[in-house]
Amino acid sequence: MKSKTALTVIPSVLMFVGLVFAFFPDLINDKLFVDLDGRANDIARLLRRVIGSSAIGMAIILLSCRELTGADAQKVLYGFVGAAACIVGSIIAVAVTGTDPFPTPPVVMFFVLMAIALTSARKIQS
Repeated sequence: MKSKTALTVIPSVLMFVGLVFAFFPDLINDKLFVDLDGRANDIARLLRRVIGSSAIGMAIILLSCRELTGADAQKVLYGFVGAAACIVGSIIAVAVTGTDPFPTPPVVMFFVLMAIALTSARKIQS
């Protein structure tokens, strides 16, 4: 996949996920937690919005880098892989502690996006 295509697909997915989290945090909370009381629900809603706006911000940065070529595009793609690896690492760390159930969908999504970024970055001729 060309870097321009990867830098369009990855932010599109992140933008979609970010919009869902930012504008429908109660829907996400209802799927994850069935019995949250008032204060805990407010905190969870706030955290979902923060996660959503962070994904939107990352998508905007990646979309603005679509026109980069060569080594510059490669650096951006590798940078995304590093950021996504940190996110996946934190999700796995929470799951290992046993405090929360393992959230499979975001981990799979980030692994697929990292695979797209890595294959695109490796095809770039510096």
